Amino acid sequence: ALGGGRATTGDLLLAAGEVRVEAVGAIGFDRTLSLRGKAILSPERAAAAVRSVRELSGLRNRRGELELPLTVAGTLDAPSIQVDVRAVVEKGIRDELKRRLDRFLR
Repeated sequence: ALGGGRATTGDLLLAAGEVRVEAVGAIGFDRTLSLRGKAILSPERAAAAVRSVRELSGLRNRRGELELPLTVAGTLDAPSIQVDVRAVVEKGIRDELKRRLDRFLR
C-alpha cells in the first residue's frame, strides 16, 4: 500500500540460498526502513548454528528451521538489522511456562 510518503507491506519475502526473510512494515520514499519479521534458516544451516550456540535450539520450528525474530531500521543505504532480543526472551519464557504447566498437569 502507498500513502503518507511510504510503501507498506504485510507480506515482504526475501529469499537467498538457505535463508529467507519474512517481514511486515514500511519503506519510506525517503529511503527509511521500519520492518519487523524473522530470518528463517534452512534445517541444515539451523543445525550448524545450534551446534555452535546450543541455546538457539529453542528457536527451531517444526520443520527444523531456525527462526530469528528481527527488526530492520535505518535506510536502504545503511540498514540496521537487529535480532529482536525481546521477542526471543518472550518466546523462551512462554515455552518454559508451557513445559512446566504441562509437567504439573500430568
